[in-house]
Amino acid sequence: MKRIFGLMLVLIVAFSFAGCDFDEKSIRSIYDRAIPQEVTKDFVLPRGAYAPITYTSSHPDVLEISNLYDVKVNQQDEDVIVTIEARVKSAFKIFEIKVLKKGSELTLKEQADLAFEKLNQMFEESISRETLLPNEIDNILFDYELDSYYKSFSLVRKFDGTKWLVPILNSTPSKDAVKLRVTVANETDEYIPTYYLNVSYVYDSDNLLPQEEIFLSLGMDFKFYSRGSARLYLKDNDTLDFTYQGDQENVNVVIRLPATSFDDDLTIYNNTLYVNTLLKNKTYYIIVSVDIDGITQEFRVFIEKSNIE
Repeated sequence: MKRIFGLMLVLIVAFSFAGCDFDEKSIRSIYDRAIPQEVTKDFVLPRGAYAPITYTSSHPDVLEISNLYDVKVNQQDEDVIVTIEARVKSAFKIFEIKVLKKGSELTLKEQADLAFEKLNQMFEESISRETLLPNEIDNILFDYELDSYYKSFSLVRKFDGTKWLVPILNSTPSKDAVKLRVTVANETDEYIPTYYLNVSYVYDSDNLLPQEEIFLSLGMDFKFYSRGSARLYLKDNDTLDFTYQGDQENVNVVIRLPATSFDDDLTIYNNTLYVNTLLKNKTYYIIVSVDIDGITQEFRVFIEKSNIE
């Protein structure tokens, strides 16, 4: 019995320390610069990572906190320094916020927040083709990078300096999403957070990508075309020219054999495919790259021996 009682006591103490640890972790998780140093408009305080945080304002008539994290800013005739206490039980942290007087211009962070809201609204619906990413909104300069490696998207910077989000047609997704890291150019010491933009891509058969339109206009008798791939049935000694003959400028089409080469059966010379002898039970393929003004898509064309002699 004593042994059981002792074990229970150890567990109670351990859980108590664990609870205190979570309190401390929640407070420590508040990044100092996540709390704005200067404000002119309403804002939201950071939530606790491990436990709810209670915030208290030294001037509730100036910074009025509701719903735990929502802050209403009431500007005064002069700047006011407000102390905010963040507390989880006995663990706490103190912050100071300057509420700028009436008529003050928005802070750089507030301007960036509003510009990002406009950027986010541009991508409320899923995109179905390559999309221009604005370099600037309301004089706020944006830059972009993929948050991680995505097989279905790439970022392309064109020769004119514009940046584009481009679907990569190497699979057949009905819907895919990308997470973009958005940063703001900032030459001051004012803290500007990194924003994240979630964009979905949905295939729209009535709104083909320009690269698809070029690919499908090459005059080939493609069978079973789908996202980024097509199929051709050819006979021995066939010849196919993949040179683009259309009127659109800045178009370059290049074909190549894959790393696993089919040199004995297929040959490529001057963008022309020469078919030698195809085996009926073997599937071959080539890669067709379509570049339009600096944006490239690759298509895999599978080749099988035609049953029609």
